[in-house]
Amino acid sequence: DELLGRAAATVADLRTALGEAGSSTDLFVLADTTFGACCVDEVAALHLDAQAVVHYGGACFSAPARLPVRYVLPRLELDVAQCAEALAEGCRTGVFDTDRPVLVLLDQGFYHASDSLRVALAGCDCGGRSVVVAEPPALSTSSASTTGGCCGQDDSFCCASP
Repeated sequence: DELLGRAAATVADLRTALGEAGSSTDLFVLADTTFGACCVDEVAALHLDAQAVVHYGGACFSAPARLPVRYVLPRLELDVAQCAEALAEGCRTGVFDTDRPVLVLLDQGFYHASDSLRVALAGCDCGGRSVVVAEPPALSTSSASTTGGCCGQDDSFCCASP
């Protein structure tokens, strides 16, 4: 819903990506969803006889019942080196009050940085503490769901990948 301002450019990008098939493919933008901006509005898409849904923005990943879904998540900036060093310093100085491993959970907008953060932490002195960066959730919530590579004109959104 909050991305409605990008709708025309997104449709143009999708038409370009579809190539020749784009000129004969009906593309619809659904906004003001029935449940919430995080939900795929599969009912509205089915009313349009849609064959698939591309969901842009944050997602709750409710399992779609009938349509394949591609999630295009926000791609937020993260200074990976600064984040890794702050976590390592927290481990060395006792900010974390337990000897158990530190688990780092990333918001959807930072999923794209999980591998880089893992690599950066491997090179940090964490005072002997184990710091684990959680894997982004597998997004195949049903046999209909798909994930893929990044897309979008300005790379500010990234197709979610497990």
